[in-house]
Order: sequence, then C-alpha cells, then structure tokens
Amino acid sequence: MDTLENLRKFDLNKLIVFMAVYRLRSVSKAAAVLGLTQPAVSNTLSSLRLTLGDELFVRGHSMMPTRKGVMLAEVLAPTLHAIDSVLGAVMNPAVNPASSSGEFQ
Repeated sequence: MDTLENLRKFDLNKLIVFMAVYRLRSVSKAAAVLGLTQPAVSNTLSSLRLTLGDELFVRGHSMMPTRKGVMLAEVLAPTLHAIDSVLGAVMNPAVNPASSSGEFQ
C-alpha cells in the first residue's frame, strides 16, 4: 500500500492558503499576499473545511481559528517551513568556491 495515499488525494496548495489566513486572520489579506482573489481563497477554505470536517476558522472581528485549526497550524508551520527550506536549497544552491571546479576571475 502506498504510504502517501492521503497526499495523492489532497491538494497541498490548500495548506498554503490555510496558513496565510491563519497568519493574517483575514481572507482578503491572505488573497492579496497570495495573489489570488478573495472568492478563490474562500472557496479553498470551504473545500478544506469539508475535507477536514471542521470550520477551521470562526468569523468575528478577524478569522479566529478553531481548536482543530490551531492544531493544524502548529503542525503545518514548521513542516511547510522545512519543505520550503529544502526546496530553496535544492533549487537555488549556494556557490561554494572551495568545491567548485569553475574558474573565478
């Protein structure tokens, strides 16, 4: 059995949207930062709510996370940061003159 079965069925971009709303406590601000429309962020949250079986946020003066939303964010924040760091290192490796075979002028 594929150990990544849950991930294959899930759009991980939804987690980035979730974290933006979590950090900014606003759908509109998250949309602006992500370069998306407010309806796109709202639709993504609606889909995520259905998938996870929780409201994730409660509307008030700002978007306040539910207990499940807080739990999800506490796990996601360091995980997404680690993934971003690894991708950054792989996609943009730093030049190391000591190990480079090229000539520097």
